[in-house]
Amino acid sequence: YQEAEDAFIDQMKYYIKMEAILENTIDQVWEEKLEEPMAAIFACPTTTIPRGKPIKQGGAKYDLTGQQTIGTANVANSLYVIRKLIFEDKVVTGAQLQHALETNWQDETTVPTGPQIKAMCLA
Repeated sequence: YQEAEDAFIDQMKYYIKMEAILENTIDQVWEEKLEEPMAAIFACPTTTIPRGKPIKQGGAKYDLTGQQTIGTANVANSLYVIRKLIFEDKVVTGAQLQHALETNWQDETTVPTGPQIKAMCLA
């Protein structure tokens, strides 16, 4: 299991770095190129109107764009299921779990069946 978790963490480090670059690029381009007076009025009227500035040029108290990475709880749950079912309880193999996922839990010809594996994952 540790090898799978370490591989996941390596990938996360890479994508977090890419996300930071993306967010900074978006902020810079929006600040330089995007005039959005209507968005400023409707999204942040208590700060943009008194300041007389668009959102990305100092008008907003808080930034409206931000971390686009989502699914932290899903990832944690998925890693837990992998560790528990495959490595600790040894009730399914990695190949069986992968097959169940690829067939959307529908394959009833396997042992355990796709629906049974789904139930184990959700338990």
